[in-house]
Amino acid sequence: MICCHLRMLKRLGWNYLTLLRMMTFLHELQGLKQRQK
Repeated sequence: MICCHLRMLKRLGWNYLTLLRMMTFLHELQGLKQRQK
């Protein structure tokens, strides 16, 4: 698993990090929506 992630990191570079940030951001948004309910 980790090896695959490292390969992807080398291929995509910063794109992978931005994608990871987007995913975490969406996860936080979902959490906020659940809190409002």
